[in-house]
Amino acid sequence: MSRIRNSVLAAVIGATSAVAAINQAQAEEKSLTFVSYQGTLQDSQIKAWQQPYTASQNVQFENDSPPDGAKLKAMVEAGAVSWDVMDQGAAFAEQNCGKLLEKLDFSKVDTSQFPAGSVSDCGLPVYFFALTFVYNTEKYKDHPPTKLADFFDLKNFPGTRVLPPDISLGTLEYALMADGVDAKNLYPPDVDRALKKLDTIKSSIIFTKTNGALQQALVDGQADMGFAVTGRVMASAKAGAPIAPVWDKTILGWDALIVPKGTPNLATAMDFVQFVSHPEQNKRFAELAGVIAATNKATPDYSDLNKTFNPRLHDETGDKVLLSNVKWWAANLNSVIAKVTPWMSR
Repeated sequence: MSRIRNSVLAAVIGATSAVAAINQAQAEEKSLTFVSYQGTLQDSQIKAWQQPYTASQNVQFENDSPPDGAKLKAMVEAGAVSWDVMDQGAAFAEQNCGKLLEKLDFSKVDTSQFPAGSVSDCGLPVYFFALTFVYNTEKYKDHPPTKLADFFDLKNFPGTRVLPPDISLGTLEYALMADGVDAKNLYPPDVDRALKKLDTIKSSIIFTKTNGALQQALVDGQADMGFAVTGRVMASAKAGAPIAPVWDKTILGWDALIVPKGTPNLATAMDFVQFVSHPEQNKRFAELAGVIAATNKATPDYSDLNKTFNPRLHDETGDKVLLSNVKWWAANLNSVIAKVTPWMSR
């Protein structure tokens, strides 16, 4: 009888151990699908964020790209979300908060380390980029531009200008400041006034459909001046473009980490976002990708090229760097595009 009892007990213990082993294995096999923009940017995110998180939490990553908004919408509406964490523009986070995106858990995040206005309910800032005014140093060797107004001065600074394809990055704001609008009064922007100012140089503008085309215009000398985002400016300089920045007023935009609504790995996704918020992760990513650090507590060891094109390092007075009003752009982008598109074709 005791043998039977012992056999039954052994079987129960064995079954319990097997279940525990399965549960442990499942716990150890956590994974996240991370979606970003490929290239140096995503490679840097893997090294700065994913690898140390895997080492500390044993969470594996699948990487995908691009972070397409339409694809995400289709996933959420179908109830078949396969993405867990995404890198997307801050305006996208504002537009889709609570609809396509989960509200983030900031209980373990020091939000005070980020610039005021950059943290949103559904988006954690992870890097900033500037819309930089650059000029060809060979074209304007003896008389370089020094302020935004010079971009709109064809008499003293003749030559072609190139503009970015995304109107929300700061082109209208630069036109308004060049026309005398105080930086403190930019929003809501007077779109008609900005377009009227752009009319004064329209005959010399190269309109681009992609940032790659804008970069090429700077590299091959098609454009003598331009407004371009940080990454494209540095890539142009690396490719041999003789360009230099003008530090007058500079607008910063930013990308954020977002969590798709309905992700099957919500708790792990939230924990990963909290991990990325740490200054050390931000510092490492900024160094690897050459972007502007999102947190004020990060102190990246930038390369000389990064230092040249980082507006924060050239803001001696503390009032030259401005944050884009992402909330305004999120609410008004479509109406602005409806005005700008026909203006471009006239």
